[in-house]
Amino acid sequence: MSRVATPTRLPSTHALRAANVAAVLEYAWQAEAFTASDLIGSTGLSRSTALAVCDELIAQGWLRGLDDTRQAGTDYRHGRPARRYALREDAGIVIGVDAGAHSIAAIAADLRGHELARTSRPLVASKASAQARIAAIDDLIDEVLAAAGSASTAPLCVAVGVPAPVDAEGHSPRDRDPFWRRMNPDLAESLRRRGCAIIIDNDANLAALAEGAIGAGRDVSSFITVMSGERLGAGYVLDGRLVRGRGSAGELHLLNLVEGVGGPRGFAAVLRDWAREWADSGALPEDTA
Repeated sequence: MSRVATPTRLPSTHALRAANVAAVLEYAWQAEAFTASDLIGSTGLSRSTALAVCDELIAQGWLRGLDDTRQAGTDYRHGRPARRYALREDAGIVIGVDAGAHSIAAIAADLRGHELARTSRPLVASKASAQARIAAIDDLIDEVLAAAGSASTAPLCVAVGVPAPVDAEGHSPRDRDPFWRRMNPDLAESLRRRGCAIIIDNDANLAALAEGAIGAGRDVSSFITVMSGERLGAGYVLDGRLVRGRGSAGELHLLNLVEGVGGPRGFAAVLRDWAREWADSGALPEDTA
């Protein structure tokens, strides 16, 4: 019985174009300045495609053209000097939010990660309802955008770090720890109305990604990042990839089983309890901070 060959499904023109644009932008994000030859060597695109995509991204405001290699004084031997390109870091704004248990902080940055504005506010976790927490985060995003001079500009992306396990869709477990539900009351759905990319993730996972990009984890394939605030948390990278499991990878509740440790409570919680005990004992002066 003869086999019938199954035709290979080729990517659509739109999908191929999108992939080419994504490849150029990803390279531009990492490079300070580059030529078409640099781009071709990294992405494998043809010269005509690389030049066409760069021209398109310049027209859309994502890239800017620089002086060519002759004008820039870079080394070239013969022939027509190469055109040079760079990412326009002011083409958009990204927002990072640290939504902790007792305070929320937000930072606005350009596409190179240069900080444009920062703001924060306290939040009483025991009194903040889910809606109050969502409203506080929403207000702080507007506040930091205004401080960056971009009150009328929608951010390209908002990333929110929360002290709770988070799955790939941005949700935290609803049937285990009430603290987790309070820290992440379906933030992904609530913030999606802003019309930009929304990332909700565990704060220690985001810290691990940051360490791998610009911190102590650079050029290291496997490492663990530990955070100690209200609670202890960890994010770990194995062979260059963040480990998630079912959203609970890095959670340190196993410390409840370690004799003498008492659980995953962090420095902030322990020091606050000690301060209360000292104050109740009368050992602290009344005028102490």
